[in-house]
Amino acid sequence: MRFALVTPSYYVDLEPCRLLCESVARFVPQRIPHYLIVDRADVTLFAPLATSRTRIVTKEDVLEGRLWQVPFRRRWWLTRRGIPVRGWIAQQMVKLLASNVVSEDVLTFVDSGNLFVRPFDPAVFAHGERVRMYREEGDYYRNDTTRRWAALSSRLIGIRPPADYPVGYVSPLISWRRDNLVRLREHVERVSGRPMLDSLAGLRTLSEYYLYGMYSDLILGDRAGHYADAVERTLSYWGRTPLDELGLREFRGRLRPDHLLMYVDEKSRTPRDLVRRLLLDTTDSPRDVSAVA
Repeated sequence: MRFALVTPSYYVDLEPCRLLCESVARFVPQRIPHYLIVDRADVTLFAPLATSRTRIVTKEDVLEGRLWQVPFRRRWWLTRRGIPVRGWIAQQMVKLLASNVVSEDVLTFVDSGNLFVRPFDPAVFAHGERVRMYREEGDYYRNDTTRRWAALSSRLIGIRPPADYPVGYVSPLISWRRDNLVRLREHVERVSGRPMLDSLAGLRTLSEYYLYGMYSDLILGDRAGHYADAVERTLSYWGRTPLDELGLREFRGRLRPDHLLMYVDEKSRTPRDLVRRLLLDTTDSPRDVSAVA
């Protein structure tokens, strides 16, 4: 199987995305392509990040030219029928339709704001023909938000919404099979009788992770070619207080051996140059990518 990293991004996340790309260059094998999927209006802005590995493609191409970004109100997109689409819904549509621009067999999504701090080869998530899919069960997933996601995903794939579905699929580092994305699209279109893009465009809420995960678990089952893994690979800081040098060192000290990524929320206003110096430049991990857990 062939593997790729995929990162949807936009102008607000340019600097976090730059740091992510630096960490990819350091810790991910050169043979793994990295797709940056950005708004067409941001191509020039992201162009300096392009390398022989890092490929910049547009969201408009992923969305088949059927959505247009609203000028001067870039959080909104419009369909050909004039239906307004929220930016964060369009972002999820980009992931679900990424097979339009990514030809590799396995797409490993990692969002801007994360950075690798240890060697990582996506191929280690493949056990034979099966690929890791993040899947966790627990009472944490019994809440109104996840119930809405599960109910909506059930409707899209044409099954009765489960009364209780304490399962989560959301993680900063996920791997999806390209063939399943293609099959998911075809399945949703059979259920609805219209293009999947149209089915998603008017939604007020959506979880691409739940849609793919529930389709893989409840429709494909063993045919999905996945195995479940609940190990969280990212150490995250979601606080709103900026971290100083001492705080970042303490945060980094919480790394577990199975952590591959670190994330510091931009809303914390932690200086990006400090993050680079303390979480990337001083990382003492080995550079041998064959040593990935």
